[in-house]
Amino acid sequence: FRYLVRLHFCELEPETEIGQRVCGIFINNQNTEACADVIEWSGGIGIAVYKDYVVTMEGDRIEGKRDLIISLQPNKETGGILNGLEIFKLSNPDNNLAGPNPVPRAPDPTSSWTTKLLAIATGNAIATGVIVLILTLLNVIVYHLNLWQENSRGKNISIEELCRCFPLAEIQLATDNFDDALVIGSGGFGKVYRGLISIGAARGLAYLHTSRGIIH
Repeated sequence: FRYLVRLHFCELEPETEIGQRVCGIFINNQNTEACADVIEWSGGIGIAVYKDYVVTMEGDRIEGKRDLIISLQPNKETGGILNGLEIFKLSNPDNNLAGPNPVPRAPDPTSSWTTKLLAIATGNAIATGVIVLILTLLNVIVYHLNLWQENSRGKNISIEELCRCFPLAEIQLATDNFDDALVIGSGGFGKVYRGLISIGAARGLAYLHTSRGIIH
């Protein structure tokens, strides 16, 4: 695109004369005016004047933008002046002021692989944490279920299971009809026999009070 650069000048110091304040004007490091004399251009003190310059800027679709550099190179005695600056963008032959969109830079393959590996590692860590949490919760649930079942089993024991009553026929069968060979001692009610109940395990003692005919 082309740009119109308008530079505004106005000499305000009354003691300045023609040829006293001379400077060079550079646009994009190109010497545009070798001997710019504001008094000579305007014709006197306090009279404004401007100069127009057209600059062509070659675009760069990769960088997306270019710099426009304007500089003054004054002499050693007085120095240069610049009172104002305007820059206008000129339309191209198609009457279009819009430039092409910059081409996006290709992604760095190394950076892309690093990002993917980081994402995979993060995903694996999250998945592992979720699995560990689920297993921990399952263990806690199973433990409490077992504890609840044990407590329920203890609460559901009937009075008959806690204090079982044995009929005479079962006691006679368990003690082989009160065989003296199974006597293991004597108590307050008489002889104490060793017996085997129907579930097949030794369950304590059978008591026989022969004089009263009472069996416990």
